[in-house]
Amino acid sequence: MCNPRRVKERASRRIARAWEESVSHVAQLVLQASGQASVRIPFSETFSAAVRRAFERALSNDSRWRATDVGYETSVDDGRVAYLSATGDLEILIELTDIVAVSEQRTGRVRAESTSDISSEGEGTYDPEIRLRSEAEARQIALQNANRQLDAMEQAQANQLLQDARQEVLRRIGDEEARVREEAEAAAAATANELRARREQELTRRAQERLAIVRRQSTELAGAALGRAYQEVLVAAAVGRGAQNLETFTDDEGRIHIRFEAEA
Repeated sequence: MCNPRRVKERASRRIARAWEESVSHVAQLVLQASGQASVRIPFSETFSAAVRRAFERALSNDSRWRATDVGYETSVDDGRVAYLSATGDLEILIELTDIVAVSEQRTGRVRAESTSDISSEGEGTYDPEIRLRSEAEARQIALQNANRQLDAMEQAQANQLLQDARQEVLRRIGDEEARVREEAEAAAAATANELRARREQELTRRAQERLAIVRRQSTELAGAALGRAYQEVLVAAAVGRGAQNLETFTDDEGRIHIRFEAEA
């Protein structure tokens, strides 16, 4: 007579599903770098009042010079030359500029995991009289049945666990985006400032080299106006002394000649 016996085994497991998102931010920064060099040259402080007035009239009549609140000014490559009426100085300023552009990228990840503890009970049978299956074998079958039920439970809960993990990522991703953006912008600012500092040193060196060239050009430019001023003053003096048949001309070397007749 069969008298099967039932055995039960319980199985449990922790199931998990994870969701991960990547974030990235590129920070771009453009800065202007500049380098300057300047010098002030005494120019007309030793001129007589008449020559100084004539010199300033010559500047005002020269289309290359424009009047300012402090005197006259003309543009040169990469800068300007100013004549300061109050002191009679020439002031030369050279300024070189350049653009520094940098780009820094930073990335991050947000990962969340959702878990659930599940358990199930499986059943197996054996008959000690027939002995077709031992108790140990029956318990093994019971455990297998419990695990099959766990597999079904895990499959049923998997989508929900995945959605829970995804929602947690979406909840936290804003903070990670802000962190990545701040890190990228800080890196871009640091790199740009370092590059700008190095570039400005180079621009300043080049401006000083350029200043030496412009200084010669500026004195020649002002000297042309000064020549016209002396011409005006000398002609006026000659006319005042009764000069006749007065003639002025400039030779190939830029020297101004004045010819006139006057009674001894």
